[in-house]
Amino acid sequence: KFYITELDVTPKMKALMYTQQNHVEADGIRQTCYQSIFDFGFLPNGQVKVWLKGCGKYTYVTELSPTSMPDTDYNSITSKQYSQATEYVKKKS
Repeated sequence: KFYITELDVTPKMKALMYTQQNHVEADGIRQTCYQSIFDFGFLPNGQVKVWLKGCGKYTYVTELSPTSMPDTDYNSITSKQYSQATEYVKKKS
């Protein structure tokens, strides 16, 4: 299955991303940093959990439902074609 999910970056998320923080590295050096990297956890049912990563930590942001379930991926390949390719590779091994 293929899923499309949209993330609206809220003012609350932006505020967290723009907040300057301090992080002490393993060598004891204090670094200025930001939590500005989105990290996505894809669940089998199409749900997506979203965290912000940075400064040596993760902050949970939200869980999203898919907005649509297309029949093909962005290259117009169907799930059946993926399955056939996987079986072909298995037979070649």
